[in-house]
Order: sequence, then C-alpha cells, then structure tokens
Amino acid sequence: MSYNDFNRDGEPRYDHGASGVLGQAANWLRAIVLITATLLVVWALMGRDLITDVQDVVTAVLSSGQPVGVVVPPCVTEYSPGPCYWNAPERGNLTGNSFTVDGVGNVTYWED
Repeated sequence: MSYNDFNRDGEPRYDHGASGVLGQAANWLRAIVLITATLLVVWALMGRDLITDVQDVVTAVLSSGQPVGVVVPPCVTEYSPGPCYWNAPERGNLTGNSFTVDGVGNVTYWED
C-alpha cells in the first residue's frame, strides 16, 4: 500500500466503484455495450431469417393494395362526415377525386 491508499485519519481508502458524473457515464457506457452485444448475438443467431420474414410480410402488405392500419368505412355520400373514405372510381358518378375524411372532418385526397 502506498501513501495515497490512506485517508487523512490514516484509515485505508476503499474503492467503492464509479462515483460522480464520470462514474455514471461509465456505468451507462457499460450498459449500452452489454445491450448492443446482446442484440448482436440475437441478430447473429436469428437475424437473417427474421429480417427476411419481416421484409416478406411488409412486401405482401404493401403489394396487396389493401389499406394498412385502421380501416374506415366507405362514405355514404360524397359529403358524409368522417371517418370514412370516398373511392371516386367506384362510387357516385364514377369520376372525380378519391379521399378520406377523418373523425374531425379533415380531408386527405388520394394520389392517382
């Protein structure tokens, strides 16, 4: 033991681990490294198949042409309050713009 291993009263100093701001940063860094390493191991074990499965599902949903998320009913008329949608090629006189009306009355026009 050296002189620096004792406090003013001559008692041995004990290292209680990280303390203060730098100690907290070191603890957070250790936690981040541990979490990252765990995720990399999981990805290495399952990653390729899992990623491929997720991509297949997303591709299937996007290519299905079905709305994604909350499904709203069709509007009874072109001037119905929302929430509803108006598909112009299938409703009314079969011409015009298609749109969705949310529950507050905001209208979003579809791109053709």
